[in-house]
Amino acid sequence: MQRDDGLLAQHRFILEVVTCGRFTALDHALAGTIMKRYYPKFGNARCSLRYLEQATGATRPNVIASRRRLVEGGAFYIVSEGIGTRPT
Repeated sequence: MQRDDGLLAQHRFILEVVTCGRFTALDHALAGTIMKRYYPKFGNARCSLRYLEQATGATRPNVIASRRRLVEGGAFYIVSEGIGTRPT
């Protein structure tokens, strides 16, 4: 079975997030930033909160709230919460 995680699938995913209507502009930026860090070989993306803060220019509480909305909206899921040494 072939995995569907190529550039076209990523593009379609981002379009779904943007056109969904329930996500904010920061959510869109966060989703795009996370997708930039997607590693097809491992099937996941690694993004620390600090990286997301710097990439989007948002504050840490806003990044946490945005990430929570994306997870609750079904766009992403968190495999394991980091403890400061390895971003997830």
